[in-house]
Amino acid sequence: MEAPEPSEEQEERLPAAGRGSAWLVNTGSKGDLGLEGEEQMVRNLVRLMALYALNSVGAVGFLLLFAGPGLGYGEQVYGNVRGMGDLVALTVLGGLVVLFLLYIFDATYWQGSWRTLKYLLLAASAAALGVSAVFANGAYPGLMVALFMVVFPGIVWLVKNVFFRSLGTSRFLQLEGVALITISGVLLIVWLVWVLDGHLWDRETKVEFAAAMDCDPPAANNDNTCLAAYVLWIAPFLAAINAGVFGVFALLLANSMRNPDSPAVVALRLFCGLLGLAVVGVWVAASVAGGGMQVSNAVNLFIGVGLALLFAVVVGTVGWKNLRLAMDKVAILRRVTASALSSWMKALFLLLLAPAMPFYFVLSAVTQGIRKRGFSFSKPLETEEEKRLLLTLRAHNQLEAMRAWKWTRVLVRVVWICLIYVLINVGVGKFTSVFLSWLNAELASVALGVTTVVFIGVGLVMFLLPPVPGVPVYLAGGIILVKAAEDDLSYVGAIGFCIGVCFFIKLTAIFMQQKFIGEQLSHKVSVRRLVAVNSITIRAVKKILEQPGFSPAKVFILCGGPDWPTSVLTGILRLSVVKMLVGSLPVILLVAPTVLAGAFLLRKDRGGAWESVANVTLAVAALVQISAMVAAAYYIERVAERDRDELAAWPNDQEVEEAEVERRKRTRVFKAVTNWHDKSFPLWMRILLIWNALCAAVATYMIVLFPSSCFQSFTVTDTIDDKLNGNVANIVVSPLGWLAVGLLLVSCSLLSVFYIWAKHRVAHTSEEQVQRMRTELPSRAVSRLNVDDDADQDPPDDEDVEDPARK
Repeated sequence: MEAPEPSEEQEERLPAAGRGSAWLVNTGSKGDLGLEGEEQMVRNLVRLMALYALNSVGAVGFLLLFAGPGLGYGEQVYGNVRGMGDLVALTVLGGLVVLFLLYIFDATYWQGSWRTLKYLLLAASAAALGVSAVFANGAYPGLMVALFMVVFPGIVWLVKNVFFRSLGTSRFLQLEGVALITISGVLLIVWLVWVLDGHLWDRETKVEFAAAMDCDPPAANNDNTCLAAYVLWIAPFLAAINAGVFGVFALLLANSMRNPDSPAVVALRLFCGLLGLAVVGVWVAASVAGGGMQVSNAVNLFIGVGLALLFAVVVGTVGWKNLRLAMDKVAILRRVTASALSSWMKALFLLLLAPAMPFYFVLSAVTQGIRKRGFSFSKPLETEEEKRLLLTLRAHNQLEAMRAWKWTRVLVRVVWICLIYVLINVGVGKFTSVFLSWLNAELASVALGVTTVVFIGVGLVMFLLPPVPGVPVYLAGGIILVKAAEDDLSYVGAIGFCIGVCFFIKLTAIFMQQKFIGEQLSHKVSVRRLVAVNSITIRAVKKILEQPGFSPAKVFILCGGPDWPTSVLTGILRLSVVKMLVGSLPVILLVAPTVLAGAFLLRKDRGGAWESVANVTLAVAALVQISAMVAAAYYIERVAERDRDELAAWPNDQEVEEAEVERRKRTRVFKAVTNWHDKSFPLWMRILLIWNALCAAVATYMIVLFPSSCFQSFTVTDTIDDKLNGNVANIVVSPLGWLAVGLLLVSCSLLSVFYIWAKHRVAHTSEEQVQRMRTELPSRAVSRLNVDDDADQDPPDDEDVEDPARK
């Protein structure tokens, strides 16, 4: 008689020594689980072999469908669907109509045979949307690969429920994780062998794949114009990475389910770590596009789809309710959850979802109208108050809660989010590259000594500018200095020389930022208050940085934090500059690969794999940077939580504390005079704020959705004469780019008008008038019904709000 399979509850009770270490053999005794170790090992090996076979079928199918010549028939598959673009609108419309009907007819509440119909209609809608992605692949290369990524977890779920129904979830995830990691390694090896066997991403391969995908051939070796050809070439690599990430995630998730703490807490921490590392992919996408490849949108698509699927796996494994409870047990997420009710998060929500909100409320009104008809398949209206509503109960409560928002702060912060995004992605990204390209051209014919001195000076100036990160400086050094020193020092020697110069610039910048900026600003009470020297978090940072030597936490903060803010903060905290310099020495691990990437970009005109190698080294640099940032955040939060009592006992900065009291008084006045719900708040200012947010949001959407129609792609290796016809202003594409710039300038002007008006009103309003305003303010007319409205209560007075003096 076959021994019974251990349940998940029994697996949870396994000894701690066995958790996560022996995945083939059960660590429980025969008396506990009823299975001998050898029998369990054989059974798991059989299951593992079965999963290898099933996953291998998927991997082979992927190669046959999406890989290029020599591996699969991707060019034929793409060619067959290329002419079906006209059917995209029809299939998308069909899928959305089905979802629309399911929503307005309350499919969530269907029972019995109605529920079966619901699942059939959902499957039909998913199929229609999937087919539309296939048909749209000609216009948007990569959609079919992304579709495979979406379907893959569903196939795994189907395999689990059909073939391994009796197997516990954690055990299945362990076995599936091992199988996926193995398949990932095999796929990667196959792809690398194929690439080295005459398929390097050089001009010959570009021409071959462009012809296979019916694209125009590249005009020059570094002109990568055919995104479809690139996706065809790199699809097996994407499949390998996808399988590897899911495999590692499955193993860690399985281990989290055996954790003596809450499995949901561990799973949530795991997902947040991957979410932070996903920024690496976005950075890689930007670097690839900057190198001339217009593939950043495709890479970002894969990253977004992957993260969404990973989150779906977490929710499906541990449950949404458990996940919600786990958020309160993770310190950093507890803060994020609390900040989700702040004006900043509301502004972000409004910016992202405002275009869809009218459609959502229209659907809710239609659904409510159908419910009032009393159909048997609709949700019954339980109270007379609910029957009088025009919208569904949920939509009504959401709308009423939004009406009670502090709209002045929300709209102003919408503008600030847009301006910060444009500043980082356009101001820093684009124009830094233009300036460094100009510098490269000017120093092309200058002696090495002069070039080095000028570059050091320019590099230090750029480091002293708060928005400019260090990576563009290192990348430019790999181009400018290596080019200047190659004749005298050889190519390898020039790279070593450039790494030394950039490392010197970084250490010098740290010294200057700390001594000449941070320590000088430390005498100003307003600056110390701004960085919150009395807060637990900053005290945790100070405690970590005061540690001697190379502790991991110290190194991660100094090397992973943003260049200017980190060094200036050490000066404000009056830390030892020698200790900070010693702790920053490992930053060379970031400097070296970035310099190498620039040096490799110098040789991309020679053909071969130079450009591909440059992108890989940029990815390595990004991985180092982002990993250090994530680790720094982890160590800061850990010290803040572990030593909270000790840090809270530190004496406060009395000057900052007194300044904080004064700031709170000004904040109360500012809140009162800019209160959207106050009768004295003028109508013209409401209109101005709405137009202000609208201009900023429209401009940002234009830049995000149509980047190539707003700004030219430009890298350090480009020249202003060739790429921009000698005019820097040509980096802005007419007319869409200039329209976006104009809207942003209008938004900045309107924001200035608001702050000037607010500052004037604050100066002419007393505390007594503020108290009178508060007593005269009408109470909120927010219907609680079945929803608690505590989420929209006023934040504490010490919340960081718009202070005209500070701005």
